[in-house]
Amino acid sequence: MIDGNSSYTYIQAVQLYEKIKDYNLYHYEEPCPYYDIEAYVKLASTLPVPIHVGEQDWNLFTFRDFIARGACHMYAADPIKCGGLSNAKRAAALCRAFGIQYIPHNTTRGIGFAAALHLAASTPEFSGYYEYSIEKSNLREQFIDHTLQVSDGYIQVPDGIGLGIEIDVEKMEKLLQVTR
Repeated sequence: MIDGNSSYTYIQAVQLYEKIKDYNLYHYEEPCPYYDIEAYVKLASTLPVPIHVGEQDWNLFTFRDFIARGACHMYAADPIKCGGLSNAKRAAALCRAFGIQYIPHNTTRGIGFAAALHLAASTPEFSGYYEYSIEKSNLREQFIDHTLQVSDGYIQVPDGIGLGIEIDVEKMEKLLQVTR
């Protein structure tokens, strides 16, 4: 997998692919600016590697346009950025309707990650792999009562009420007082 993080023009994205194509890529994630649907239509129709987009998008109509126009092979609506679990589920339904993979995105390891795990576990369109942040010190992670641990490449979906996590409200309030 390679993530361009919206850094390249269409031509630059193709040039980079030509340099790395021998590495048998699983997918090419967001090589062009996330809003440049025309570049993605061209990439998806010309490059022989799946194009993965959506992690930075927040608009259901943009999801629809990318998917319906064939601008991607994989879509990654992030429940934190796209308006919550309901909009992420709508993006997944669009993926199912158009026959593309849905790969929810989230790189936090706290409350947002717990929400994304529940999304992945409850969404049949989910493709089976998930991006995971390996930051040593994750600010958002400090607000939950226990960290979500990776074991043999898997993370257990938290169970219990709501997202299955307990929030440390005192820590959150202390941080809010410091930043005011």
